[in-house]
Amino acid sequence: MHLERLVAPPAPAAGAPLDAVEVLARFVAMRDVRGATTACGAVAKARFDDRVVESARAFEVALDALALATAREGGDALGARAARVIAACARGRRFREDAFGSRAATRCAAAFAERRRGEGAATASALALAAIGSEESFEALVVLVRSGIGAVAFETPSSALEYAYAYAYGVAAERASGTAAASALLEAWERVDVGDEYAVLRKCLFGGRSLRRVLESVVTGGAVPKANADVVVAACAKDGRCGAVYVLSAMYRSSVALNDEAMRASCGVALMRSVGVLERWIACTARDPSLEARAFASVSTISACLDMDGQNGPLQSRAGGIREKPREY
Repeated sequence: MHLERLVAPPAPAAGAPLDAVEVLARFVAMRDVRGATTACGAVAKARFDDRVVESARAFEVALDALALATAREGGDALGARAARVIAACARGRRFREDAFGSRAATRCAAAFAERRRGEGAATASALALAAIGSEESFEALVVLVRSGIGAVAFETPSSALEYAYAYAYGVAAERASGTAAASALLEAWERVDVGDEYAVLRKCLFGGRSLRRVLESVVTGGAVPKANADVVVAACAKDGRCGAVYVLSAMYRSSVALNDEAMRASCGVALMRSVGVLERWIACTARDPSLEARAFASVSTISACLDMDGQNGPLQSRAGGIREKPREY
């Protein structure tokens, strides 16, 4: 399942996307990074078109483009676009039966991530590894996260969105390594506590909103197994950091849409416990960007869960804002 389609279904691709794939192939064959970057942008825009998703040719050319980006200077933008195409192809029906392609894509994405840290490069690599969804790819994702991806994950809204999608793929995975990768991604939110006031709040705004929006849509869309959702809630309830608070907010809103009373109660208790950070922030006499970020996360997430009509008490989200009818797991 393409989790990206659950959040914002892409518009149908115009023209013939497979022609764009052949244009990209010619630039890659000429080792022309600049031309390949432009051509790969056209393919990336059409990456959710089934003609691209189920195309072995598109997948192979994207792998070649990613290898070129890894080997050449100035290949960050090309590699990021190629990684996004690989992530889309990895969710296709054809790819699920291609063990060799899965291993090749994992190696290419991991090698690119190891060498590139430009804007979008790290998060696009993380998205590709998470979308592949194999044991090997999730292990490579954990290595990538622990190498410092948190420092660049929230530089732009698009990077934050890719980071959120990578987390969602880990949560939705039907294997323990996916859950471990999701936990590692959430731990990288500790990087939010590093930097000046502007950097911290920017990461909260970009990263927090993206994470909440993506996870809420994915859970209410039925992509996350109930057992996985319970594990996520239990883990985040013990974690007072920014990322965990945003996840709890998304899970709370999802539990209302899914009519899951037990999850709603667990998330509500944990969110109200996070209010304690506001007392510490108010009592603080010196500027503390880390504490301010946590206070901001607490206020914004609880605000997102408040019932606007006041009929059901605090932390009762309006289900109609998410889905018209409750949906079972």
